[in-house]
Amino acid sequence: DNWFRPAGCDSITLLNAYTCTAQGLNSSSQYEFRVSTRCSDPSASSAPSLPSDPITTQANTTAQTERRVLSMSFDTELDYSVIRSDPNQRATMMNAVANATAATLGVDVDSVQVRLVGGSMPAEGRRLSVWPTKVEITLLDDASAADDASATLTSPMSSALSVASGLEISVEAGETTSTMAAVEPQDVLAAVAVDAGEGEAGSVNVSWTMSPLNDCFFLAYQVEAQSMGDGAETFSPTGCTGITTFRTSGCIATGLPGGKSYQFTAKVLCSNTAASSLISQESNTVTLGTTTSTSTDTTTRTATETVTATSTATSTETSTATTTAAPTPAPTPAPTPAPT
Repeated sequence: DNWFRPAGCDSITLLNAYTCTAQGLNSSSQYEFRVSTRCSDPSASSAPSLPSDPITTQANTTAQTERRVLSMSFDTELDYSVIRSDPNQRATMMNAVANATAATLGVDVDSVQVRLVGGSMPAEGRRLSVWPTKVEITLLDDASAADDASATLTSPMSSALSVASGLEISVEAGETTSTMAAVEPQDVLAAVAVDAGEGEAGSVNVSWTMSPLNDCFFLAYQVEAQSMGDGAETFSPTGCTGITTFRTSGCIATGLPGGKSYQFTAKVLCSNTAASSLISQESNTVTLGTTTSTSTDTTTRTATETVTATSTATSTETSTATTTAAPTPAPTPAPTPAPT
């Protein structure tokens, strides 16, 4: 009996906590898990649940693919009621903040996400003159940014917002959190499904290998298909949506038109969105055959068809009825006159 309490799952004190991330496990090792409820009265504690299905940890190759997400918030004097009513000004300020953040921290601007939201309302009884704006910045993929980066950003952000708004704007650093994002699903593969006949609108088996969730509170897998060639498009295929069980490692994409080639990707969505994974590498390409009709219409007649009715029935019946003629009466001689 080698049961133990793994780090990350050893001190759950919230009754409505239904998940945890077991940490410190050996790589490439198989584990089972079970759960029990501990009560202040030991006699009321539950027995352990039935063990989970075995699950194998990944090989120790994920360190280089782990992605740290740094989230920062800042309080400003911008009037949010004005900003939210002017989409153009809102976009201008978000771009200014993103560019200032990238330049100051030396990161790619594409890894910077910016949100402008309404800040805290004044205390009750105080007259509301300005609804303050809170700036939320998320660095999606940068392990080099220091946890105190928010202090470095206050002055550049103040300058950027002042230029963008034409006002003198002061900025105060708020909360900073560092999160390890989920690792994207690995080894995404695609194969024409067995039940997809050649030449029919078909199905594709899509599979992937689960990856560490890290600080992600798992929400769902997002699977997308991309058709290749002319009219290429990316879409969520029927049969591969609404996958809300983490241990699911595949789906069957259905209703795909024939005569096209497809690739597939998978992504982990988290309820704490900053921890959502990147999109996986594209799967191999699969091609579905074109639809070909081989049926023959046997009811069609040509316009020149001639229907010839030939009567081969010959009447061989012979009437042999004999008619007997009535005898001709002999003529009655006229009487001879007597001599006078």
